[in-house]
Amino acid sequence: MRTESRFDVPTDHSQVPGRFVAAGVAWAGTRGIAGVEVQAEDGGPWRRAELEAAGDALAWRRWRLALELPPGVHALIVRAIDGTGRVQDAEARPPHPSGASGYHRIVVTVAP
Repeated sequence: MRTESRFDVPTDHSQVPGRFVAAGVAWAGTRGIAGVEVQAEDGGPWRRAELEAAGDALAWRRWRLALELPPGVHALIVRAIDGTGRVQDAEARPPHPSGASGYHRIVVTVAP
C-alpha cells in the first residue's frame, strides 16, 4: 500500500478567512504515519501538521494545521511521511495494484 494523504477541510475551490484550519487524513498501511506536511504556496516551505494520537496500526491518521494566508487565491498541497521516514510519492499513479499516489492539491480563496 502506498503512503497517501488528503484534505477533508477546506474543500477545493472554497472561500476561507485569513486564519483557518486545514485538516484531513493520511495512511500508509502497517508502516503507520510519522508526519504530515502542508505547502501553502507552490514552491513555498512545507509546514508540519499536528497529528491526532495513533489508533489501530491500519487506521487512517487524522491531521490538522492552522494557517494564516493573505487575501488571494492559494494552492494547498499535502504530503505524508510514513513510519519508516519515507515521504509520500509525488507522482500521480492509478490505484491498481498498490494504491494511488500523488499529492492532494486544493485551491482556496482568502477574501480581502
